This record gives sequence, C-alpha cells and structure tokens, in this order.
Amino acid sequence: MNYTRVAPTLFTAFTLLALSACAKSEPEPPAQSTTEQRQTSEINWLKGDVESAFALAKEQNKPVILYWGAKWCPPCNQLKATVFTREDFIKTTEQFVAVYLDGDSQGAQKWGEHFGAVGYPTLIVFQADGTELTRIVGGMDLALYPKVLKQAAAQNQPVGKLVQLAQNEPQKLSEDDWFMLAFYGWPIDMGRVLPDAQKAEVFAQFAQASAKHPELSNRFALLSAIEAVNGAESLDAAFSAAEQNKVQDLLNTLIKQPAQFNRNIEDLQYSGAKLLVASNASVELQNRFLEAMDNAFNNVALAPETRTMTLYPKLALWRIQNPDTPPSDTLQKAVLARAAWANENAKTPFDRQSQIYNAGGLLEEAGLNDEAKALYMAEIERSVSPHYFMSYISALERQQGNVEQALAWSKRAWDESTGPATRAQWGINYLNALMSLAPADVDKIEATASAVITELQQDPSAAFQRTRMRLQRLNTSMLAWAEENKASETVARLRTQMQTVCDSIDESSDAYSTCTEFLKQA
Repeated sequence: MNYTRVAPTLFTAFTLLALSACAKSEPEPPAQSTTEQRQTSEINWLKGDVESAFALAKEQNKPVILYWGAKWCPPCNQLKATVFTREDFIKTTEQFVAVYLDGDSQGAQKWGEHFGAVGYPTLIVFQADGTELTRIVGGMDLALYPKVLKQAAAQNQPVGKLVQLAQNEPQKLSEDDWFMLAFYGWPIDMGRVLPDAQKAEVFAQFAQASAKHPELSNRFALLSAIEAVNGAESLDAAFSAAEQNKVQDLLNTLIKQPAQFNRNIEDLQYSGAKLLVASNASVELQNRFLEAMDNAFNNVALAPETRTMTLYPKLALWRIQNPDTPPSDTLQKAVLARAAWANENAKTPFDRQSQIYNAGGLLEEAGLNDEAKALYMAEIERSVSPHYFMSYISALERQQGNVEQALAWSKRAWDESTGPATRAQWGINYLNALMSLAPADVDKIEATASAVITELQQDPSAAFQRTRMRLQRLNTSMLAWAEENKASETVARLRTQMQTVCDSIDESSDAYSTCTEFLKQA
C-alpha cells in the first residue's frame, strides 16, 4: 500500500471514541463476512526448510509454492486472514509442496536474495527442479487465488518464456497462458522478466494480441495505462488525446461490469484517481467510478482490507485536485467512519494487523493524524507485532515537531522488535532517526550502530536482501552525517566492527559487496 503521509489539519477534534461513534454512518455489513467464514483445515506448510521442500518436490514430482513473509507485515496478515483460510485455496495447495519462509528464520534473507524476493509477501511457484514458473501478487479478488494457483500447477513454461511468445508468436498462446501473464505478480517481479521501462508499451501490445479474450485484454490495457501514468513526468503529460479517450473507454467498461471491476480492484484503488485526472475524465465519469468503489465496499466477497480501501480513491482524487486544501469535513467524517468500521470488524490478530494499518493510513491521508495516533496507540496493546505501529507513532510525532517523543517511539519500536532481520532493519530505522533529529549526539549514534552490527555478527545471514538494501541506504546517510559532524573516527571504528560480519558472508554475494563497502571513506 502506498500512502502519501500528510501533515495534520485543524480537523482533529475527534478522538478514538469518535471513531466508534461514527461507525453507524457506514452501511452495515451482512451478518457473515469473508473473515468470519473460518475453516478448520490448514495449508500443510514446510516451515523454513527450502532445500527439503525441493527434495520432497522431486521425490513426489510436484511443483513448489514458496511463501516469503513476516509476522509483522500487514499484507502477509491479510493473506493469512483471507486467502490461506479458503478451502478451495487450501485444497489446491495439495498439488504442491508448500514451504513457508519467515523473513526472520535462519538464512531467510539469504534465500530471499537467491530468489529475488524483496517485498513481503512474495508467493513464487517453481518446478521441482527449481525453475521459477510464476509469481502471485497480493491484493487480488479472493476467488482469483485458487484459479491462479491451479493454472500455475498446470503450467510447464516459465513466465519469461510466455512473455517472449506473447511478443513474438502471440498466436501460440492459449487463454490460460494469457491469464497467467495478466495475473502475474508484476509489482513483485523487480524487472526480472520485463524491465520496468518497457512495461507500458509491452502491456499495450498484449492488450491487442489478447483481443479474443476481452477481460484479459482489458486487464493488460489497465496495466499499461497504470505504468504510463506512474512513469509520466506529470499527469498532464501521461496520455495523448487519443490515449485519454481509450483510458476513459476502459474505465467505463470496467465500471459497467462489476465482476471485472472487482477483479482489478486493487490496481483501480491505488491508481484510479491518477487515471481519471490524466485521462481528463468528466465529473460524471469520476462520480460513477467513485460510486463503483462504494458498491465494492458493500461486497462481502471481497477481502475486508480491500473493502476498507475503497475509500482511498476519493481521498487521492481530492489530493490531486486540491493540493493545498485539507479534505472537506464531509470527506474526513467519511474517513472516520470507515476507520471505525475497519477497527470494529477486525476480530482476529491477522485481521487487525492488516486492517489497522489500512485504517490508520486512511486517517493520515485525510490529515487526521491525532486520530491515527490514537488508533495506533490502542493497537499496540493487542497487536501481534506492536513495534510495527510504534514506528508510525514515531513518524507522526516527528511530523508534529515532537523530537523527543519521535525518538523515544523509534527506539521502543527497535527494542520490542523480534527476529534478526527485523531487528536489524528497525535498528537502522532508529539510527537514521537519530542522525536526522539528534545529529550532535555522536556517542549515542555510535552506540546504536555498534549494537546493530553486534546483532548481525551473531547471525550474518540477516545481512542479506532487505537488510542489505537498508545498509546501502544507511551507508550514504551515515557518511554524510559523519562529514557534517566530524565523526570520521566513529566511522572508522564501525567499519572495523562491520568487517567481522563480512568475514562470515559468501564473497560471491551482493551482501558481501555491500558489507565490504560499508562506511568506506574516499
């Protein structure tokens, strides 16, 4: 989820109690929602042992499905609360060897680097010999997950091969092949199959080549439009006049077909406002798009988290059209009501980790920072990973100029985090906060950095992938801080300490390169 955090406005009189009081302004959900339909069966995960999973897959002649996630990750918890409890999805996983790789388990970050898995959650399907077939993105219509997984089980060509065929010999692709391309996890591909710069043009080609399958063609057209609008220098420059008309026609088509609209809903939620503005859509089309989102909120077949976020396009549209004006009282009240609905209807720990993240993000986007802070404060008493929400409290305190409180919450988030990779990443967060908010406190900054490195010494495998990427950014910020604060001796000591981590890392890995370059001064 990509929220743009905004500064607080004068509309902050509501408290967390007001969230509950506003809930009745939202339509009441039917008696039984998706997350209430719990099942007793579970996916038979092999936990953490990737090598054993592939050995078993060869023995049983089955493909492998690998889930890479983390306890604190909201989208991971959404999968656990919705997709992983579906009987049809659970049944389909029986065709696979299923392995769950928690990002804090021994060697998990190293495996993440090996597979090119960066974001949590990542679902990857492999042949038994380790050949990657496809990646499954989160946020889809729930009914699509078992269908995508079934198609993956029957697929014998890697998605990269399908891309080549689609570009060069599209007539050879079946409808199932086009389906696999349309619902491939492009957001978590990281340019491995198709460079980001080529996506808009290639997806447009796919839209034409798959014209015999209108729904899939529409999806490719949508993906192309989203890549174009996100890659444009400005919304005004995203589309030509002819392209504007095509985008408007596409949005009209999706709006008129609710089932198709819902199958693309996450893409429409987060990019819909940009598409409306960039395509010069009429006020009528904008209103019908927002009405379709309102209708989706009432659809209990959608994940509760998806239903919560159907209000996001209205906020995003306001922000684009009124960049210097806080959302109206009416819109802020709608956000309060939606946040209250999410809070009240999230019953299980998995539901709550995802829903409070979404609800808090909506509140912040609406400028209701005090209400967001109150929501996070209440949740840290019950969350499965309270440190995650402490980080957001820290950010809100920082926005409000409360330096001591911001640092205290950032440190507490680090102190209460668990798992080697998570602790390294949250320690780096605190370290960056110190360098930004208390740059003169050289001793504390050195002690904090030393403590993070000490923990990496205990488990060097945690220095891979997600941690490695944060270490790269930390390297830049710390060298700049050291120059400004005449802390070259501090840097030298930390670099020497970091070398002991490097000595335990495979020299052929990206993590080793990052480690050996860490705090190297010219």
